[in-house]
Amino acid sequence: MANYVNYKKKYNFEERKKQVDGIIKKFPDRVPVIIEKEENCKSVPQIDRNKFLVPDYFTMAELIHIIRTKITLTSEKAIFVFINNELVNTSKLVREVYESHKEHDGFLYVKYASENTFG
Repeated sequence: MANYVNYKKKYNFEERKKQVDGIIKKFPDRVPVIIEKEENCKSVPQIDRNKFLVPDYFTMAELIHIIRTKITLTSEKAIFVFINNELVNTSKLVREVYESHKEHDGFLYVKYASENTFG
């Protein structure tokens, strides 16, 4: 995807907020998540879409599994998931992470990389 654009740049705040409000009203047991590849990471593929509705009872490890499946990453390659430039505890529930890290527009923004680019 050569023309990939960051989700926040593609949609303004009002559009994103309206999307989340509709999602939460229609799917109260799901968490609206935007998943994007870390910009500086060249060694993993770009995910085919950004917006996901993740069951709130999933763990972050299960979300990582979804990411691995969507980018068709081989099992020997590690990926790391970051929220607000911090590594995420994989045993936490998506709902817990959402409640403590969601942005003002209501989305949980998740970045992935093949190496710890922030460390």
